[in-house]
Amino acid sequence: MNKYWKIFIFAGLQFAASLACGQQIDIRSMHYVSAADKSQIVFDAAEIPAYKVFQLANPARLVIDISNARLSQSIPQPPVSHPYFVAVRSASRNKDDIRVVVELKKQVKARSYNTMPNKKGVNNLIVELAETGTQVAKAQTPAVDKTIKASASPAPKAAKQLASAEAKSKAKVHRHASERKPKAVVVAIDAGHGGKDQGAKGYSGALEKNVVFAIANKLKALVDKQPGMQAVLVRKGDYFVDLRNRMKIARAAKADLFISIHADAFPEPTVKGASVFTV
Repeated sequence: MNKYWKIFIFAGLQFAASLACGQQIDIRSMHYVSAADKSQIVFDAAEIPAYKVFQLANPARLVIDISNARLSQSIPQPPVSHPYFVAVRSASRNKDDIRVVVELKKQVKARSYNTMPNKKGVNNLIVELAETGTQVAKAQTPAVDKTIKASASPAPKAAKQLASAEAKSKAKVHRHASERKPKAVVVAIDAGHGGKDQGAKGYSGALEKNVVFAIANKLKALVDKQPGMQAVLVRKGDYFVDLRNRMKIARAAKADLFISIHADAFPEPTVKGASVFTV
């Protein structure tokens, strides 16, 4: 009897081990978080996953391999205006793993980390991206023969007179140019929301932050076509800017006019029109 118990216990342990090894981590969702200087891909997981992140070239791609995991939902595509991403796709790998491939618009540097579970028991795998800094080599000044240079240079007194005459001539030209061309009217165009702040959501799933950003770009093109006018976008991509920093950006551009664009939602579909507020 003791012999059979040993066999039964051993078989039970083998079965439990196979269950533990075969149980995949549930990746519940994936979303994007963007700021002015960096972007994040955030995976919400039931447990802390094992993973590997690396990059490929020609074309530029970011690859995220998550071991022993499965996706509960389809991966959302990044907005067209995203500063780094073109498109994202996913597929199963080795039957048990997930591979997520991100097509990139430019070279980036990536770092990744896990977070501790929050109050709801959700673990986050975060892949953070920032632009790579590229150094431009300075042009070398060609060597000049000292004898030729000395013979070509004017006398000290004549050189001072020549420099003074050139300075006066440049100042006169600059003064006349400023008199002919008045300062352009600068228009700051503020596309509402952005990044984590999605704004209202339309019936078909359109997000306010994307709609107003498209309107802002079209308005900028129209303003820039007008003689004596120049448009400046307060946000140039899908990232969050708080209200105070929106003001700072407009003031730094010396804006004469500030236009904030929003696309409000309303529960009644028959309601149409626009609201305009001026200060």
